[in-house]
Amino acid sequence: MSAKTHKLLEKHSHPHKKFLVAEPTRLYTHNEDVDAINTRELEKLVEVSSAEYVMEERGKFFIVDALKKSCLAQPTLKLKVGARVMCIKNNFEEGYVNGTLGVVVSCSFNEDPVVRLSSGKRVSIGKASWKIEEDGSTKAELLQYPLRLAWAITVHKSQGMSLDAAEMDLSKSFEPGMGYVALSRVRSLAGLRILGLNAKALEVNQEVLEFDGEFREASRRAEKTLQGMSPAKLAAEQKDFMEYCVPERATGKKAQKIPTHELTALLIEKKKTLAEIARERGVTSETVIDHVEKLLEEDYDIDIAYLRKDISKTHWIKITKAFEEMQADENCEGIFLAPAKKKLGANISYVEIRLVRALKGLVPKQKKS
Repeated sequence: MSAKTHKLLEKHSHPHKKFLVAEPTRLYTHNEDVDAINTRELEKLVEVSSAEYVMEERGKFFIVDALKKSCLAQPTLKLKVGARVMCIKNNFEEGYVNGTLGVVVSCSFNEDPVVRLSSGKRVSIGKASWKIEEDGSTKAELLQYPLRLAWAITVHKSQGMSLDAAEMDLSKSFEPGMGYVALSRVRSLAGLRILGLNAKALEVNQEVLEFDGEFREASRRAEKTLQGMSPAKLAAEQKDFMEYCVPERATGKKAQKIPTHELTALLIEKKKTLAEIARERGVTSETVIDHVEKLLEEDYDIDIAYLRKDISKTHWIKITKAFEEMQADENCEGIFLAPAKKKLGANISYVEIRLVRALKGLVPKQKKS
C-alpha cells in the first residue's frame, strides 16, 4: 500500500468524525466485541414491544450445522421496537438488499416484524430461506427472518454487504485481507470512520499473490500467442470458434453436436491440464469439473489420475484430511461441497475441493427419478 493511501486512511481515523450520510454500523474483528455492543444497545430499549423468533431447520444435522455457520441468519433473533437492524437478504420487490439498514417499528409473536428502512419506507419483513442443494435435491434448509442487530457486526459477517456508513476497529485484525473486506463495505469515504488499524489488516495473503502471478503470466502467454498470429490465422480461429458456438446460425444447417462433456473427455485423453482444457474449450475451470463429474457419473472410460498435479501438495493433504474427518462422521452420506468448504476455509477453492473429490471417487451419486 502506498504512502498516499495510508495518508488517505489517516484522514478518516478520527473517532469524532461526523457522518453526513447515515448512522454508522460498527465493524469489529471479533464476535465478543460485536455481541457485547449489540446486547448492550438492545438492553437500553425498555418498556417497548419485543419478540423472539426461532429458526426453523430441515435436513441432516451435520449439513444444517455447516449451513448455520456460513449464513448470516441467527438461530434465535431477538428484536425490540427501536432496535437497529440490517437486512441480510436481497428482496428487490420490497425495496431492500443485503446490507440495507433500518429500525424496528413493530414486532410480536406470530407476526412478521415491520422495519422502517433508512430510506423512510416501512416494510413488513417475511421469512427467508437458506439452502444447500446438490444434484437437484435440498440437503439442508434454514428458515428465519433475514434480519440481525446492526449496531455492530463482525468484519467476516459483513462480506458482500454495501453500507452507507461504517465505523470500524481493525486494531485486532488477525488474518490478511481483513482490512480490505472492511474498507470495501462502505460506498464512499464520506461513510468511513476508522477507530484502529494494525499491519495485519492491510497485508495480502501470500498464496493469493502467488496465484495472481500465475494468472498474469498465463495472460502474458496468451497475449503473446495472439500477437504472433497472422491476421488470416486469427480470423480463421475466430470463425471456427463462432461456428462451434452457434453452428446453425453460422452454417444455416442443423449440426450434429457432440455433447459438451464428451468434448472435454477428448482433451482429458490427451492428458491436458485443467487450465489447458478450460482455455481450449473457452470455459471456466468450474465447468471443466462439471464435465468431469458428469463423465464419472456416466461411467465414461477416462483416466483423470494425472490431474493430481493440478493441486499443490499442501492443499492435497489438507483436503484429504478434511474428507477423512467428514467420512468418519457416522451420519455422513457423502462429501458435499458446502460443509467441505466451511471446514477448509477461504484459501482452498471449490475447484480444488471438487477435483480431489473426483480423483478420490467421492462425488455423491445423483438420485435417479
